[in-house]
Amino acid sequence: MASEIDLNVTQGSDFVINLVVYDDFGAVLNLTNYSVSGLVKNRYGDASGIFDLSPTVSDAANGTVAINLGASKTKDFPAGKFHYGIEVGSGDVAFKPLVGNILVYPEVNS
Repeated sequence: MASEIDLNVTQGSDFVINLVVYDDFGAVLNLTNYSVSGLVKNRYGDASGIFDLSPTVSDAANGTVAINLGASKTKDFPAGKFHYGIEVGSGDVAFKPLVGNILVYPEVNS
């Protein structure tokens, strides 16, 4: 079952977060030989995403996935409430251990 974590991003600001992936039994999942991806969508069932979170495996042994978005990328995000999912895969196996809402706040100073 996916963990739900809501994220808050401000346009034009750096956004950095490390998330830990757990298996169905609550143990940290070793992400060696796994790839990760993450899209933001208006609705979970949409075929395409609004923007890519570009997650990476930052510490495979400890199940850590990093999202590191610079200000130059977040400045182009539309403001609003959206949904995201982080997908983990290896070979023919793929699953979404992390999902949630992502709130993009407008930049105050431009």
